[in-house]
Amino acid sequence: MAKAQRTGVIRDYDMHSASVRVGYVFIIFFCLIMTVVAVFPIIWVVLAGFKDLKEFMSSAKLLPEVFDFSLFAKTWSQLGIAQNYLNSLISVAGSVVCAIVFNGLLGYGLAILKPKGYGIVKKLVTTLPAPITQRLPIVTPGQIIAPPPIQQSSPIVTG
Repeated sequence: MAKAQRTGVIRDYDMHSASVRVGYVFIIFFCLIMTVVAVFPIIWVVLAGFKDLKEFMSSAKLLPEVFDFSLFAKTWSQLGIAQNYLNSLISVAGSVVCAIVFNGLLGYGLAILKPKGYGIVKKLVTTLPAPITQRLPIVTPGQIIAPPPIQQSSPIVTG
């Protein structure tokens, strides 16, 4: 008797079912869409770097009129794209380091030390929704870029 081959979560035998095949195609299609959504901004920024400033501000086309590497360097320096990428890298690196340190300390405290009331804290941590991102100002040497405020609805006045 031949042994069933395992190619991952979905076995070869499972692929005989029409519903599994449809689900598999849906998952692949969804992953491809998410890949395009994630990669497109990077491609757009690189291609926008080949445009001069006038073409960049006036044209909404993805491809530049001419691929000139001197324009690439000039546009990236004029718009400060390299500095923006560096700022993003610093911000994300700091967030990752803080998340690893503080989440590691919390995990150690809950799993090993088990202080009084740790069960309540453990339930709170494991049942919380995904963290909500707060929009913070971007601080760079010499400038602060604050995001626009979030629109608040006006209070209901009765009476």
